Amino acid sequence: MIVRIKTFIIVVAAFVVFATGSAHACPGCKQTTRANGRDMGQVQKGFSYSVLFMLLFPMGLIYGVGHYSLRTLRRFENERDAAAAPEHKNLPS
Repeated sequence: MIVRIKTFIIVVAAFVVFATGSAHACPGCKQTTRANGRDMGQVQKGFSYSVLFMLLFPMGLIYGVGHYSLRTLRRFENERDAAAAPEHKNLPS
């Protein structure tokens, strides 16, 4: 099973490395950056920020849901353990 997972990861990594050379920008992005005689620095910076946002937002969402789920699970486990633990009475010595 582990060999299959390693093989899958290697194949996906190879695909990502070799397929990125053929990635092209969408036509709208190409035409916007080819404006005649205009300074496109701000537009290109905006495209860069939008790509970063599109990459980081799903990861942040996954992290947030995972963190909330883990925190809730730990709280339930602590409540269960507290309910199952016997109460200690102060006995005189």
